[in-house]
Amino acid sequence: MARITDYAAITAPQPDDVLLAVDIHDTSMDPSGTTKKMLLNRVLTAALIGPANGSDDTSYIQGLLTAARTAGGGIVTGLPGQSYKLSAPLRIGSHTTLDMTGCTVTLLAGSNSNVVQTWAVQANRRILDGVTNSTTTFTSATAVFTSGDTGSSIRIYYTDGTWLDTTITFVNSTTVTLAATATQNGTGLFAVIGTGRDADVRVTGGTWVRASGNSGNTYAYHNFRMRHVDGLRLGPLGGSSVDGMYFVSVADATRVHIQDVAPSATSRDIVHITGPANDVVIMRVSCPAPGDDLVAMNCGDVGAVADCMGNVTGVLVEDAEVPVPPATSPVALKIQAGSSTTGNGYLVDRITGRNIRSAILNDYPVNISDDPGSSFTQGGTWGTIIIDGAANINPASTYPAVNVIQHGTGVVRDLYVRSAECANPAATSLVNVQTNTTVTRLTTDCDRAKVNLVGGCKVATWISKARPADTPRAQLAVAYFEGTSIQATAPDIAALDITGALTVEFWVNLASAQVGFWTPVSKNNQYWFEGDSTGALKCLFTVRSSSVAYSSGQTPVLKAGRLNYICGTYDGAGHVAIYANGSQSSSIATAATTVDTSTNLLYIGNRQGFSRYTKGQIADVRVWNGLLTSADISAHYADPGNLSTFSTATLAGRWKCNEGTGTTLNDSSGNQNNATLTTGTWNYPGSPYLVQPQLSTGASHTVDDVIGALQGIGLFVQ
Repeated sequence: MARITDYAAITAPQPDDVLLAVDIHDTSMDPSGTTKKMLLNRVLTAALIGPANGSDDTSYIQGLLTAARTAGGGIVTGLPGQSYKLSAPLRIGSHTTLDMTGCTVTLLAGSNSNVVQTWAVQANRRILDGVTNSTTTFTSATAVFTSGDTGSSIRIYYTDGTWLDTTITFVNSTTVTLAATATQNGTGLFAVIGTGRDADVRVTGGTWVRASGNSGNTYAYHNFRMRHVDGLRLGPLGGSSVDGMYFVSVADATRVHIQDVAPSATSRDIVHITGPANDVVIMRVSCPAPGDDLVAMNCGDVGAVADCMGNVTGVLVEDAEVPVPPATSPVALKIQAGSSTTGNGYLVDRITGRNIRSAILNDYPVNISDDPGSSFTQGGTWGTIIIDGAANINPASTYPAVNVIQHGTGVVRDLYVRSAECANPAATSLVNVQTNTTVTRLTTDCDRAKVNLVGGCKVATWISKARPADTPRAQLAVAYFEGTSIQATAPDIAALDITGALTVEFWVNLASAQVGFWTPVSKNNQYWFEGDSTGALKCLFTVRSSSVAYSSGQTPVLKAGRLNYICGTYDGAGHVAIYANGSQSSSIATAATTVDTSTNLLYIGNRQGFSRYTKGQIADVRVWNGLLTSADISAHYADPGNLSTFSTATLAGRWKCNEGTGTTLNDSSGNQNNATLTTGTWNYPGSPYLVQPQLSTGASHTVDDVIGALQGIGLFVQ
């Protein structure tokens, strides 16, 4: 195994998102000693797997993966054209890439194991029935603890999605004491005991075959079983699974990106996500012969597969397709919630499905449902679910594109369905809401006659909203503000002099350091955002009333080099709030009443009368006359480009900042109040997310498409 000590150590092309590390002990390469971006001060190792031995390559490949993990990370690459054979799962650890492009990997018959799994799968134990009572005691309904657990780490997940990290002391086989007091009461809780989590794991390329004779329906029977990981990238991946469970199974994971998964056939689901899971992007999944669902997610799985459970939040599924009628009746996208062992409901929220297509004859392309087969997959709550483009492409099928059915007590809070289609003109409905199903709010552009409300269902609020006529078109460009002189200004017009409730929202990709105060959007002496005086990446929102400035609290520190969604609101009755990435950061009751007006211009990237320039990129600035609800804000964050609102707010101005040339930022609100850049700078050098790996060329794309592409390369913060 070769150690990389400079950039020339490997001349062969490497994966596009892998940095080759400079040896941090070579001060001539890093005189300041601050080369943190070179993979967190790790020296990568690189290894090329030799030719297959023809019988069993498990120990050889695992040895290279183990060495990479021991070294703090590395790249292990298969030899193209080789067919490797395994008799046990390959374990991949933190900061490691396994690149099997051009290779075939086959799990031998009778191995009865996963093909690939994260290191933490074996290093950790999982508990599904834990109990806390705001004390230092944690109990399990089953005998799971041993005397050797004293001093071990534990993570206890609460049903609201938060967790407690602490250590334990053995008491008996069902009880341990915690080094920290449990902050919540709870029963049927999920917990993980073990040596930690994996981070930044990638598997790319290869044809992964699970040979016949590896049957089973437990969590040990997947092609890829990825658990307890923060930062996971999978794809492209091909192959098949004649026996066993899921092709890709992910649980207890954050920052997950799965793309270009296209097995020829599977015994069950292609991609299956189980909670706890957050910040997940799944793009381009296809299979002509899936044994079950193409993409599925739930808070807890069925029976013997249930080794993790928790909330599932912030998921984008884009371009999932069953292209030809399969022998079975799988669903292209299944969204389930679920409950713990004691019936505590979990949450599946901020889920977007875009361009979901299926040629299935006797089932639905999208099924928002629970499963009576297990208590883990019944009940719970569906928060905001957005289905933007679902199609039944089988001309012989009369099944609608979207189905909603709850067998238990679950509730769907906010369901958006846009652009649902059926190829069969004889299909009587595009959306089904089944018996005993409750939807708090349904927003759709479907003709009402095409939404089938089956007797006994309940839709509390129905909102018919056609897709906006000005759904934005975007180039891969965003206006750049260099932090010293570039700003954009829009003239003062009556529409911007809002005296009552108002909302301002925008997207920003900030440079890692700002110079003192920085102002991304402002109409001075009326309403504005202000960055921290130290240059820190956090800001507050201010309105001015009777010559007094009233501010919200600050956002958490925003992430540099990533798109952040910021929204400030004033309710017209004294409350000033700010949201960051869909969540409310602060709401403060003030003495503000009527918002002051002025003749000042609206500024993007600075504040009039000051030198508070923002360094970074700013996109899709919107000013609303009226208060957007928290549901609106959540939807706008989960579905960028969405202009839908449950409130009566109207657009006073919208500058997409996506022109890509010149100095004019067009106002698409209808007020034609264009803004002017001092300097037209676009796609600045080094901007990591303005690339086009996820978008087809030669076609126009919506802002939704562009943001989806940004999510697709892992740079969208949930």
